[in-house]
Amino acid sequence: LIEQELKDPNYFLRDSNKQRLFSEEEIAVLEEILRLKHEKGLTVQEAVTFALYQADTSVTNGISAITASVTDVSADITATNLPIKVLKELMVTIEDQSNKIDNLVEENKEYKEHFEALKQDNAEQNKFLLEKIDQLMKSNVQQKKRKGFFSLFLRN
Repeated sequence: LIEQELKDPNYFLRDSNKQRLFSEEEIAVLEEILRLKHEKGLTVQEAVTFALYQADTSVTNGISAITASVTDVSADITATNLPIKVLKELMVTIEDQSNKIDNLVEENKEYKEHFEALKQDNAEQNKFLLEKIDQLMKSNVQQKKRKGFFSLFLRN
């Protein structure tokens, strides 16, 4: 596919048995193709096109053939459609994240309402407890007064 994309059937060096020989730079391009295929879900053809489209001419020996073949209309269309596919994937991801944020905002509203209800209940309970404490203190004062009154009679 790389040789087809570059329109160069002799792009890779071959040994006497016509087996391809790969340089470190070419292996790096092949690894990038596999990464794009697996991580971005691209087809092999799209991954090859994108990897070669991204490749720097100084990194790969025969990559200069890309600049010559880019004038081919079909290569232009493929190169143009590939970034659009990536952008569409990003848009889907952004929409998914936006939906998650909306859900979190809704959850946050529910928690806030629940918190406000608990806060109100707490305020009412505090008011009730303060009233009870006040009643107990008044009752305690009255009991002390009665004890003091009765103790006067008991002393005499």
